[in-house]
Amino acid sequence: MRLQAIHALLLAAFIGPLGCGHTAILSANIPKAAGGKSRPLLREGPSLRAEPVDESVSPPPVTASVPSAAPHVDESPIAADIERSPVEPPADPVCTVRGTGRPFDPGCYAPVTIAARADGKEPIAVINAAHTRVTFDFIDESNTAWATIEGGGVRAQGYWPLAGETFRLRTEATALGGHAHLLTDTPVRIRWVSRVGLAVTTDDASASLDELDTRANCSAIVFDPFQGEPRSLPAPRGKLAIPRGESLAIRTEPDTGIAWTLKPLPKEHLFVNLQILAERGESTRVAFHTEHARFDVWVDTASIAKSASPFVEPSVGRGGCGSSGESRRRTHKLRRTVDALVAALPTSNGSANIQFTKGAIVHSGLTVGDWTAVTPAESSIAPAGNLSFWVPEDAID
Repeated sequence: MRLQAIHALLLAAFIGPLGCGHTAILSANIPKAAGGKSRPLLREGPSLRAEPVDESVSPPPVTASVPSAAPHVDESPIAADIERSPVEPPADPVCTVRGTGRPFDPGCYAPVTIAARADGKEPIAVINAAHTRVTFDFIDESNTAWATIEGGGVRAQGYWPLAGETFRLRTEATALGGHAHLLTDTPVRIRWVSRVGLAVTTDDASASLDELDTRANCSAIVFDPFQGEPRSLPAPRGKLAIPRGESLAIRTEPDTGIAWTLKPLPKEHLFVNLQILAERGESTRVAFHTEHARFDVWVDTASIAKSASPFVEPSVGRGGCGSSGESRRRTHKLRRTVDALVAALPTSNGSANIQFTKGAIVHSGLTVGDWTAVTPAESSIAPAGNLSFWVPEDAID
């Protein structure tokens, strides 16, 4: 019986690993030979041999091979278990502005990061707005807008910071109760948004307009590239004047309070041509324009000086980003040696400690009457502060 049990275990162990396609025959019911001896145990396989089994040696224990369990796989869809909460747009925007790409030179601007929160936290994506369709929903009393950006088969939404963003005027924007206007096609920035309109400002090459309270409707704003040059106005005619000082107090009516003060850019002069329209008592009505704005206002007569000829704008081209265009200014030679007048304007006395020799190369600037402001083209000497080097116009070739 013991031998038969061993045979049965060997049979189970041998057949299991072979699997389908193999044949093994092992007889567990083998009759004993005479004398109680077992007959030779036969194993069929590739070769048939008879191998005697020595029953005096206990066979090693046989352990059946059990196939290992397959690894557990969770077949539930992963994406269905993740919560994706879309950022909700503002419920009641003030107005909507659309456009494609940034105005003027896109290379002057850094990419914009839109966020899931109006304070800029939880960023969503970085947007290069050049040649990209953008829809802005302006939010009341906020310096951000809800933006929808589309392009290249992708649509993104989030809060877009308005600080430093440039838009363009489709129509003029008004200031000083209609006595001042930003010109059509002027590039503007949004200062603040409210339900009564937008407050905008611009960078002007002629004067500082940062403190000018200019209002525009949403319909006057567009986010589109502008091809060409912004609108420019012709030089004034008739009776002319220039500011006596480095600022000019503006009034909307004679004998009223100061509504605004026209100031020069930092480290620059205040050069504007004033066309005299009317005089009343100690007030004078004048019209003038800067690079991006036009004015029809009243000033104190004592603050201006009558001029026989208008200022001549310097021949300065617009350079690229961060370029002042200085390399494009016209150069001249001096016809004779002259002592320059060092003053803010050639309407007041100044120093004469600067001398230009005959043949000196200079850049020409503004012309006031018979004087022209020049700067040396081949020297490191430059006028200090708000002063200029003025030479007689007929000394320049």
